[in-house]
Amino acid sequence: MQVDRIVPVDARGRIDEALIEGSAGEVFAALQKIPPGELPRLGVLFRYFQWAMPFLADKPLYAQMLDSGFAVMGVIPLREVVLGRIAQGLSLLSSFPRVKNRAELIAHDEKGFLKVVLSFNLAKEEMNDKSYTRVGATLKIWPSGHGSGFLFALLWPLASFAGGVFARDWMRALARRVANK
Repeated sequence: MQVDRIVPVDARGRIDEALIEGSAGEVFAALQKIPPGELPRLGVLFRYFQWAMPFLADKPLYAQMLDSGFAVMGVIPLREVVLGRIAQGLSLLSSFPRVKNRAELIAHDEKGFLKVVLSFNLAKEEMNDKSYTRVGATLKIWPSGHGSGFLFALLWPLASFAGGVFARDWMRALARRVANK
């Protein structure tokens, strides 16, 4: 996986998966169209933490992530897309130093920042004469620069919890969207 070429071994992470009936093309197209308004629990976070997550309820979240500082780190068409960014503290989705590619993300070493990578993996599966796509959402976070480990250790439980909520809601919305195509 491309994500493994970007993220150091000691990065903290989590993986959430879902099996969705449909082709990888259908799933990836739907993944890019889901707005925050279709993610009910994430919507609550958006309402209470607008200062940290300045997103619109009806605009596709994928596009808003790219607008807010995530950059595409790598793509294998219809199999994997890796997004990455620099973040600081609880404002994981607010604007901070922007990176344009994986080399800039890896090279960033300013103290007090976190490196965040989100990867979506798609794998085709066949069962009972039906086509499915196994979708994996991988979140990886690690500190940038020396001395950022303490901040990172404090934030990881919250980031992991929020990442799980985010991933499960996105997967449910994805399954609904593909089923209602």
